[in-house]
Amino acid sequence: MFCTVRLHVEHTECPTLWQKKCGYKQPQQIQDLHLLEPFGYLDFLSLERHTAVIITDSGGIQEETTFLGVPCLTLRENTERPVTVEIGSNVLVGKDHTRLVREVDAILDGRVRRGQSPPLWDGHAAERIASMFATMAVS
Repeated sequence: MFCTVRLHVEHTECPTLWQKKCGYKQPQQIQDLHLLEPFGYLDFLSLERHTAVIITDSGGIQEETTFLGVPCLTLRENTERPVTVEIGSNVLVGKDHTRLVREVDAILDGRVRRGQSPPLWDGHAAERIASMFATMAVS
């Protein structure tokens, strides 16, 4: 695990899920680790947007961090969102604690390239779809 904590950590997860995944109850008193109750999607997006780095195993969060421009470290060996790795917004660290610490340090020290949004992740999908339907209606 970490020898030192260089940042304030906020963790959101269902307590029952934590126990199922980790096999023990949530730690109640770890310095700089603050456990939060689950909250709504928009509030969660705001939390994601205003963080230095996100450590996750969620494919959906890998996508969100890519769009928001927040570095993402994924605790898996593979991902169903390979585009996030290809463009550099997401790094698969697996279960390698040493690599996780190294990657977090690089991000916090500014020694990491920022990923970019993949083509068509520009927030204009609805406009393209509406245009396609309009063209189909005219044909």
